[in-house]
Amino acid sequence: MNRLGKYLTKEMDSFDWNSSIHELAILENNYKFDMINCSFVLEEILSPKDRLLLVETLIEKLAPNGFITFVFVGSPMGFRYMHDIRQIILKKSREDFNILGPCPHHLECPLLNSTSTWCHFEQSWPRYSGNIIPRDKSERNIIKSKFCYITIRKGLLSTGINSSNIELIKSFKYSRIINSVIKRDGHNILDLCNNFGKIERRIVARSFENIYGYKESKKLEWGDLWKYPLRLSNKYKKEEKGSINII
Repeated sequence: MNRLGKYLTKEMDSFDWNSSIHELAILENNYKFDMINCSFVLEEILSPKDRLLLVETLIEKLAPNGFITFVFVGSPMGFRYMHDIRQIILKKSREDFNILGPCPHHLECPLLNSTSTWCHFEQSWPRYSGNIIPRDKSERNIIKSKFCYITIRKGLLSTGINSSNIELIKSFKYSRIINSVIKRDGHNILDLCNNFGKIERRIVARSFENIYGYKESKKLEWGDLWKYPLRLSNKYKKEEKGSINII
């Protein structure tokens, strides 16, 4: 892991390398990090108390407006570990901490009590060469990995709305695609986690107007954001004389 970490950071300038979390103890108390990435580490800490203590320590070391990401294996256990961290953040003030991803909301996870699925994602990546990570000749060059993650910002999401950041702020409320897009002849089916804290199955047909995102639904993948509105049937639309449909 040390070899991999140094390989991934070899092009970074002025990079200080620490091979162990315990080396944080020798740093000054006011030493803070702008970005922290803790990937596939917490599973190795068997004690729940020690695991959450490490999470709090990392959060404490985060600088104002900094970002921290926790990544776990995409299993039900990894999801539970991720959810424990999420619960820590939900108990804190929104002025101090906010969830950036994958959740489009700051509410209870709608998949917490599900018996059939959990929040996780999939990513394909090429294997590193043998001098970075030892490998067997029979192993495939392209690997599909499933993972759970949570990204947190220390501080408010935004200090104000202006022309340069309005689209970014709007994206915090976009739904997240939480499974592979099901593509059919003439329509696509998406499973979404929306900003109301609910799981939603969205059917987007070719016959819909462009504002409902059919063309985009053919390109997007598991884990992408979904910014398009829900199309309601005519019987659910409220109409006023001389005005456009209000959805």
